[in-house]
Amino acid sequence: STYARQFLSIMEKPDVDHIEGLSPAISIEQKSTSHNPRSTVGTITEIYDYLRLLFA
Repeated sequence: STYARQFLSIMEKPDVDHIEGLSPAISIEQKSTSHNPRSTVGTITEIYDYLRLLFA
């Protein structure tokens, strides 16, 4: 978000070569892209299809 980015330039960049255990993040915009009231974040971002494959 723009609010979060304003603080990134203030912070110094860490001197690291490798980071472990850091989970990935997904950023989505809050808007209605579907007229289906049953739509979820998973179905709109299509991650639901990958989760179905993973747990099948």
